[in-house]
Amino acid sequence: MAKLALETGKSNKILRTESRTVSDFSDPDLRKLIAEMEETLRLTENAAGLAAPQVGKNLRLFVIIPELPAKGARLPDGQESAPGKKAPTVFINAEIVKKSQKELRLDEGCLSLPGLFGIVKRAKWVKVQAQDEFGKKFKLKAEGFLSQLIQHEIDHLNGKLYVDRAEKMFKIEDDEIKEL
Repeated sequence: MAKLALETGKSNKILRTESRTVSDFSDPDLRKLIAEMEETLRLTENAAGLAAPQVGKNLRLFVIIPELPAKGARLPDGQESAPGKKAPTVFINAEIVKKSQKELRLDEGCLSLPGLFGIVKRAKWVKVQAQDEFGKKFKLKAEGFLSQLIQHEIDHLNGKLYVDRAEKMFKIEDDEIKEL
């Protein structure tokens, strides 16, 4: 498998289009896309999550690195994820069903906007419902960085980028940070 090319740019039409719902979970192309996205995520430096629009596919799908769900996630049975009981890393048709009123100001960047980062307000925690790669529904409560990541990736599925929410933006140039 090869690393997929990333869509980039604030005005990119694919990144700015709301993604369509996935309905055919038996489609071999869906399984192939998931595997390619997971491989791309693994091969990409400083990557934690990847949404289908970022690789040119208009589908409500994102993947996250497997190391993240070990902390900050609660599974549907209310148990914290732990070794032997992993939280999901593939989210299909994900939506936030509840979120905290408390927001945090967080640094945020994106593979589709290289060299930039901003300060973004995100809910401290979210409850999300989604489907896995087999179409099985699940619910998850996420806190901390996992919560931020899920909100960021769902924004991608809705045609939004973190720059739309940023209070301040910065550019990294020659190892220097400059406010925009």
